[in-house]
Formats: sequence, structure tokens, C-alpha cells
Amino acid sequence: MKKLFFFFFSMLLITTSTAFAAEYDDYVREGNIAFKEGRADDAIAGYSKAIELEPQKEGKIYNLRGVLYKQKGKFDLAIKDFTKALAMDPENSEMYLSNRADAYGHARVLEKAAKDFSALIKMNPGNADAYTGRGKAMFFLGRLQDAVKDLTKAIEINPASQEAYNFRAMTYERLGKMSKAGEDRKKAGSLGSGPGSGH
Repeated sequence: MKKLFFFFFSMLLITTSTAFAAEYDDYVREGNIAFKEGRADDAIAGYSKAIELEPQKEGKIYNLRGVLYKQKGKFDLAIKDFTKALAMDPENSEMYLSNRADAYGHARVLEKAAKDFSALIKMNPGNADAYTGRGKAMFFLGRLQDAVKDLTKAIEINPASQEAYNFRAMTYERLGKMSKAGEDRKKAGSLGSGPGSGH
């Protein structure tokens, strides 16, 4: 009798687990379709239901939901999701860290943004966007010399970065270096808003 009970109990667990897995995949699929179609609220709902079912399954689902929260200006929720993704899926840490750094920047949590951008630079010293991001954080923190240094490095790596030129121009203006600011403004204007411009 005991053996029969454990057999049926184990079969119930397998069936329940399989059902959860199927539901999880369905919700993720719904979220992905809504994401692609630009239906942010529906995508968030799909990912949230998947996470409720299996909260430890995939870091990338937290990342996708975080991206949507960031787009909607819900930066605290985005940061929580990117942090969860980082903890669960360290193999893709560069992407998650980049997203969290950007969310910190938008939320004006500048010291933490700078820290994340520094970690990205350590991972990949050729990451122009990370230097631009940290340079912007330095600018808003009032650390203008550090901002110039980072933005100059970003331009060295990616000479087509209009964003880096614009922020360096603003930094030079704050420093009273109007001639250099003018040169950067002119260069940024010549780049327009094409590929690599940062827009």
C-alpha cells in the first residue's frame, strides 16, 4: 500500500511539474509576442505570471521585464529585476549590468551608476558606451575632470559618438573652456544622428 501511495504521489508531482513548465512556457511566449508588438503592459503581465510560477528558472525573463519597466520609467522595479538577473545568470552579466547602470543613471542614483559602468569597463575596456555612461554620471556629480577623461576615452574608442561629443562640450562649458566646447559642438553637429551617434 505504501509503495502504491508513493508511486501515485510521485506521478502527481511529475504531472504537476510538467503542467507548470507548460504554463511557464506559454506565459513567456505571450510576453515575448507582446514585447515584439510593443504592448509593454501585456508583456510585463506575461513575464510576471511566468516568474510567479517558476521564480528561479531564468534570469533573462527578469531582464526582459526590467527593460520594459525601464521604458515605462519605473526605474526602481527595473533595477530590482536587473539585479535578480545578474544573480541568477552571471554568464550574461555584461548585458544585465549595462541595463542596470543605465537604469541607475535615469533614476539619478549616480554613484551606483558610475560603479556599474566601472565594472563594465573592467569587463570590457573597449566598451565606448560604458565610458560615455560613466562620463555622464561624473558630469552630473560635478566631477568635471573625470567626466572629460571618460568622454575623451569614449571618443577615442568610437569617434562617431555624437552623445560623447555633446556631453564633453557641456563639460568644457562648465569648466569655462569655451573654445574646446565650441569645437565639440561643431563635431557633434557634423555627426548628425546616424549610427554610432548615441541617439
